[in-house]
Order: sequence, then C-alpha cells, then structure tokens
Amino acid sequence: IKEVVESECPAPATSEFKFATDEEAVQLNDVLLERAGFDFEKLLEDQRGTTVWHGSEFRPIHQLKMVIGEHPNFDYLVEIFEKGMEYVFKREISEPERRAELRAQIERGNHKSASGEEEELTKLLEKDVSHGFSLPVSAELIPRLKGALVQPCGLASQYSLQADGTRKMKKRLTHDLSFALTADDASVNARIDMEAYPELFYGWCLLRVIHFVVSLRAENPGVRIFISKFDYSDAYRRITHAARAAVQSILILGNLASNKPVEL
Repeated sequence: IKEVVESECPAPATSEFKFATDEEAVQLNDVLLERAGFDFEKLLEDQRGTTVWHGSEFRPIHQLKMVIGEHPNFDYLVEIFEKGMEYVFKREISEPERRAELRAQIERGNHKSASGEEEELTKLLEKDVSHGFSLPVSAELIPRLKGALVQPCGLASQYSLQADGTRKMKKRLTHDLSFALTADDASVNARIDMEAYPELFYGWCLLRVIHFVVSLRAENPGVRIFISKFDYSDAYRRITHAARAAVQSILILGNLASNKPVEL
C-alpha cells in the first residue's frame, strides 16, 4: 500500500462535455453528440483519457492489482474499469421493438409522482449533472441517438436523519428501469441476466457484524475492540456505464434529456 500511495497517479484531462443544464452547455453537448454521428460509444471514445472515461476515478490497473489483485472478482473489476459496466441481457430486443418502446415512452412521459414537481425534479437533476453523474442533451435529439431507450422518472419521499438526530422529509429522483409499455419484457430490468453478474451481499449486515465481533473477542480476549461506520458517498455512481448501457438509461424532463454515463 505504501508503494502505491507513493507512486505517480496521472490526473485525467478535462472532458469536452459541459455538466450544466443552461442552454449554452446543452447546445455544446448537442454539437459533440452530432459530431459523433449520434453514436454514444464514439462520443465517449472521443473523450478517452478524460474525467468521463472508464476508470478515471481509480488508480492505474497495475497499482490496483498490488492492493486488491487477490480479490476473487478482480478480473471482473478490471473489465469494468477498462470498458465500463455493461448490461447483460437474457434477450436483446429488435430494432423495431426498441423504436416502438422509445416512441411510446416519449409520448407517455414521466410518472404521476413527477407531475407538478418540475422545480424539485429540476433541482435534483441539476445536482446529478453538476457532479458529472448525468450528461444533459436536448430531448429532441434522443430519437436520433443510436440504441436509445427512455424510462420515466418520478419522485420518492423518505425521511433522512439530521445532525441533531431529528428526521427530515427528503425527496429523491427515481428512474424506473422496470417500466415498459409495448411488451412485458421491453424494460431493461426485465431482460437483465442476473446470473451473468457476481453475487452481491446486501442483507444481514447486523447479524454478520455481530458474528464478526464475537469471533474477534474469542480470538482476542481482554482487548478493546473498535468499530466504525463509513458512508461511501454516491458509491453506485463511481463506476461508469458502458456506452451501450448509458444510452438505454435516459430520462426526459421538459426539453432536457439526461443519461447516466457515470453510475455504479
């Protein structure tokens, strides 16, 4: 770890994209998209070596290998760092099916929870964009984007804890990749092949921690045990989508369309 920390880690260059929702920024992104022939894969390839390229938030692969190279899923992580997170489908929809679903979603619009909440939705979307997690372009260009799919967005309300321990109502932007109109399995989530991905552990955290503490105590009687909690901010957005996945994860808000080139 010391050797890696002391090793040179070149910073990525600034991309040509403008991560803002004002008219000037969106128009610039539109020009870049048109220059790439409305092919998002080529658009991203033109930004190789910049902050939006795959793995730009991480150290070089050879340095990562020195620290986590023994992890059983390291080869899978390397593929994501180099190529982005791809959607692996059980069934690929045909081009006529994709165009029909895209047209139907654009015509229907967003979920009812988004109705009358344009100001709140815009604020949440602008936050995503300003952090570089979403790329804004003009909504009118989406039908010309190669392989594009659109899903409805909405708002979900939930409580969050404040510093003094009191609860505060918070609204979150949702993007419904399970919603389809033209076929039961037209949605992204319905077609995902879960067997193609490594297993993830989400539940039973408290039980696992208790077992771990008991095990530590058994091995180290009479020794003080420390435990700490870490919150990885925006953890699910730290790895880029592959271009093909990003164009199938688009939401439209008014005249603005936004996809997710950066999301875990």
